[in-house]
This record gives sequence, structure tokens and C-alpha cells, in this order.
Amino acid sequence: MWSARFWDGRNSVGSKIKRTRRYPIVFSRIVEQGERAAALTRELLAFARRQVLQPQAVDINAITSGLVSFLEKVIARDIELKVITADVDAVKADPTQLEQVLMNLCLNGRDAMPNGGRLQIETEMVELDDSYCRFYPCVTPGRYAVLSVSDTGMGMDSDTRERIFEPFFTTKEQGKGTGMGLATCYGIVKQHGGFIHVYSEPGQGSLFRVYLPAHVGAPAEGSPAKALAPAHVEMHGSETILIAEDHESIREMARQTLMNLGYRVLSACNGEEALRLCEKEAPSLAILDFIMPKLNGPAVASKLAALFAGLPILFTSGYSEDSENVPTGMAGARYLQKPYSPTTLGRVVREILDQARTRKQSS
Repeated sequence: MWSARFWDGRNSVGSKIKRTRRYPIVFSRIVEQGERAAALTRELLAFARRQVLQPQAVDINAITSGLVSFLEKVIARDIELKVITADVDAVKADPTQLEQVLMNLCLNGRDAMPNGGRLQIETEMVELDDSYCRFYPCVTPGRYAVLSVSDTGMGMDSDTRERIFEPFFTTKEQGKGTGMGLATCYGIVKQHGGFIHVYSEPGQGSLFRVYLPAHVGAPAEGSPAKALAPAHVEMHGSETILIAEDHESIREMARQTLMNLGYRVLSACNGEEALRLCEKEAPSLAILDFIMPKLNGPAVASKLAALFAGLPILFTSGYSEDSENVPTGMAGARYLQKPYSPTTLGRVVREILDQARTRKQSS
């Protein structure tokens, strides 16, 4: 009996050794779960904008270049990584937090391209005026450094776009994501006084533009004085303008801006509706979003050109690469990068209409 008890599986020396060897595995799992919980806590704090920051003057180009070598290791070989940088002002930020924002956006873009594609990082400076901020109450006028991350992946529909910054919301299968990546980005950017614009269409990829306020400082000696904005009266008109834009907030901003300047506006949410609006009235200018449901911008422009010879076209898009795809055979076609301010829109529209009138008079 003693021998049987001694060699029972639960009391054997061999079993005790095996159980002892399992303890490090158990402890490592506890440590791993603890680290995941800590990481999730940090992400929740970032979303709630209560994480302690260590701000300093930061060059977002330096943040970008510092992460490129790491990104090349974590994205698949069938994904092309492209980086385009411009001269940018410094921003007052926590560099570690900005690295996390860029990393999360890039990994999100990678996951959206399971079959490969192109991931592009871009930096630039923009100036947002009072007229722009009237349509975006949470935005403060001023100079912003912009960090953009775009992919050519599966894209998102409008319902998904509305929820992407919600904590724990994810489109990934269970166990593949916490749903905190983009929520963390949102919280960090808000904590730095910035904001994020998102452009995406199903099957057309996504673009995230992170706006960070430029670090306030004295202008460099000898820097050119800022040009005065054109007087408001110079942008007025009475012509009929067609707007086709599927993003409601942008469409409404453009519509109100042009109506306040005296124009008659035909407003459409897709390409087919834009053509229907032109059946009874001829526009003097068509403002077309490059990517739209039910006929995209170039397709609508082609049909309008057949109906109205010489009609000037202004293409708009949140994707900077679309500027290279403007139809070359379309005389007088222009391109305007989104997001644009009401002042910029009014000025560009007046320029195009005046140029079209000059061409018509000289012909």
C-alpha cells in the first residue's frame, strides 16, 4: 500500500518535478496578463486625457524618420512604405506619445491591407482661419503641423467611420484587437490641443490627418510677412455652382459658404444625384469630390463635359495622391485638397469663374 501511494501520479517525485517546472509558465502568464492590463490602463488614461505628459518642442519629421526602420520590420513585404516630408514648425508635445499615435495609425493601416498595398506617411503645414473654425467649433484658428497616414486597404463605410474612435470598438475578429488603438490616438491628440480628420470609402483605403498646433514662438528674422486675405467682397458672385460631396459636414460647409457669397448652389450627395440636378439647370462650375458613391468625380466630370462644353471643374479630395489623377484631357480642371477653409473655397471658386469668363470673351 505504501508503495502504491508513493508511486501514485499525484504523489510521485516525477509528478512533483513536472508541477514545479510548470510554475514559471504560470508566473509568466500572470506577468503577461499584468502587462496587458497596464497597457490597457495607459490607453484608457490617454483616451480620457489624464495621462501625464512631458511636453517639449518636437519635430514631427524626426518622429517619423525615427520610426521608419521599425515600421519596415513590422509591416509585410507586400506593403510599400512611402514617406513624404515637408518643412514643418515644431509642436509642443510628448515625443513618446506622438510615436504611439503614429505607430497605432500605421499598424491600423497595415491590418487594413491583408493582401498588400501602399502605406504612406506625409507631413505638411496648414493655416486654419476663423471662417473654417466656425464650421468646426472645437478647432482653434492658427498654424498646424499635419501628420497624415494613408493606406490603400479595404476602407470604411460611414457607420464604421462614426465609431472608430470609440473605446473597445473594433472591426477585427475576437482576440485580434482591444479596440483601443484609435481611441488612444484620439485621446493623445486631444490632450495636445489637436484634432483628427478621417477620410475613407469602402474599397478605397483610408486617410487619417492629425493636426497639431504649431509651437508658439517669435517668427524667424527676415521671414516674409503674411499675405493679407482677400477682401470678402472680392469673392462674391451670382453664378450657379454644383457641389457633389458625400461627406455631409463638408458638403454643408461648402453650400453655406457659397450661398453666403451670393451664389446659387445645387447640392448633391453622390454622382448620380449631381447629374439629375443638372437636367434642368446648367451650372457655371462643378465642384466634385474625387471619390463618391454612384459615380465618382472623374466619371461625373466626363458626363458633364459632354452636356456643357467648357464647364470648369474643381476636384476635391482628402487623398493628396488624387491630385496626380486629375484627368489631363479636361481643360481648366483644378484640384483642391480637403479639408479646405471657407475663405480658400470662396477665393478658388472666384478665380476659376473669372478665368473661365476671360477665356470665353477671348475666344
